[in-house]
Amino acid sequence: MAEMITGYPLFRGRDNADQLVQIMKIVGTPSDATLQQIKMNSPEIQIKTPLAKHPKQPFHAIIPKAPREAIALIEHLLQFEPTRRFDAHQAMAHPYFTAGPIAPPTIPASVSSSTASLALPPRVAARASQASAAVQAQQAAQAQVQAQAQAQAQAQAAQMQQQQQHQQQYMMMAEQARQQQAAQAGYYSDPQMQAQAQAQAQAQAQAQAQAQAQAQAQAQAQAQAQMQMAQAQAQAQAQARGMDPNGGYYVNDGRY
Repeated sequence: MAEMITGYPLFRGRDNADQLVQIMKIVGTPSDATLQQIKMNSPEIQIKTPLAKHPKQPFHAIIPKAPREAIALIEHLLQFEPTRRFDAHQAMAHPYFTAGPIAPPTIPASVSSSTASLALPPRVAARASQASAAVQAQQAAQAQVQAQAQAQAQAQAAQMQQQQQHQQQYMMMAEQARQQQAAQAGYYSDPQMQAQAQAQAQAQAQAQAQAQAQAQAQAQAQAQAQMQMAQAQAQAQAQARGMDPNGGYYVNDGRY
């Protein structure tokens, strides 16, 4: 609770034993009976003896931003003696949770420089702020990457679905073609049907040959007609110039 108000840990211990020392520097050194109970309940904590006697620090100096009700509750929560420590039900019934709006905190003028030094140094606070901003930027970048990956996955899924549809259509067309070929093969397997088909094919070939012959005859007739017309025009022009068709000149009485 105190760390939530301050925004930084109060008991910065390197290990369990060092953390116990940090707790005693603020809460005060407990009695020998309490230390023996700690050794029994937590054998992993190696308590070095003799212990220095630390006096209890005033919590309003450790967490000057905390309201009075919060400091009073913390006094009951940070007790070495289990019989004097509040449990969860007692803490929830405290006026800090049940009273009205909390008054703004008042910072006593008696805050000493030694207790003020427990706050984070400016460089550490700046680094913490930078780390928080970096984490937020990283989370935003990860969200953007996830959105792009999701959009790309959706596009790939749509493309795969379209390819599957094309493949299904191709397979259906191939199956239809196979069925048609099988039907044609079954139709022409009958000798009578096969002879009829051959006769139809021959008739079609003859009709095509006749059509081609007629086209050639028409082309020849048109060519002959064009030649005759050209000869007639040449004769008419020769007579108009006084020249016989053989290339000789003649006079009006018919003499050359």
